[in-house]
Amino acid sequence: MTSVIKALARCAFLLVGILVVTPAIGFGQEPTVARKPFLAASLPRKIAYDPLYSTRNSLPNNWESHPLMPALNLARERIVYIRENVRDFTCVLVKRERINGQLRPYEYLATKVRCEQRQGDQIIKPFAVYTQYLGPKKIRGRKVLYVAGENDGKMLIRNGGTRFNYITFKLEPTSVAALRESRYPITEIGLDAFTERLIEQTLSDIRNDPTGANSRIRFFHQASVDNRPCLHIQVVHPTRAEHFSYHIANIYIDSELHMPIRVETYDWPKEGHDEPILQEEFTFTRLRLNVGLSDADFSPSVLEGK
Repeated sequence: MTSVIKALARCAFLLVGILVVTPAIGFGQEPTVARKPFLAASLPRKIAYDPLYSTRNSLPNNWESHPLMPALNLARERIVYIRENVRDFTCVLVKRERINGQLRPYEYLATKVRCEQRQGDQIIKPFAVYTQYLGPKKIRGRKVLYVAGENDGKMLIRNGGTRFNYITFKLEPTSVAALRESRYPITEIGLDAFTERLIEQTLSDIRNDPTGANSRIRFFHQASVDNRPCLHIQVVHPTRAEHFSYHIANIYIDSELHMPIRVETYDWPKEGHDEPILQEEFTFTRLRLNVGLSDADFSPSVLEGK
């Protein structure tokens, strides 16, 4: 990442403006986005590290000159960095998702995540997640615990909310019931899984638009999320096509933590309208890395009490 930042510095002669994103940092405050018009420079393209990468991912012959290539390389750099440097993290995850055509209200989750830790081929600490809902009121106090390889591979859930809040039950992370509440299973809440999803989406976009004719990308070097400096990457597919899952995607990478901390995607506008339709937005606020989470942080006892 150091080489990328140095490259950005060498682009200082280009005119850039300021984009400010101030998402919620606690329950009751909604994320807001304010933009000012400005020019943005592009990151330099880089050759992929593995010469077999294109073959394994069925990429077109001209993939190294594709407009989305800089974003793909940057995401691949980030996932390597995350896997080598992040053992655990805590945050308040602020999310809003459109499920079955309905845009759900903002949800605020106090979240702890432990990454899988290995010694050789042996897992010494399994992937684990614990979340407690801070809002909205309907589900406030809900607690969810997932530890890979435990509880028959299921989540433990204390219901929370305003009715039957004491009920605790098990649920498969990828079950229909679980995905009524979220577009993604709890197993994909980690920073590496989050970044892997971005990589897979970019690979799909390159395969489905091999010439890059329906792909636009811009880099905004002076962005911020929750007052933290970020690189903002915006990907746009101008023309609707069924093989694209979004019209616009905005990704924000924290310039100091080197982590993706916000993503938002939009569908194409409805016929006769100009505004794109929000599909989802996720923001990792109050993100703290390598805090030293222990087994006690992911014990079933965390579901007890208030």
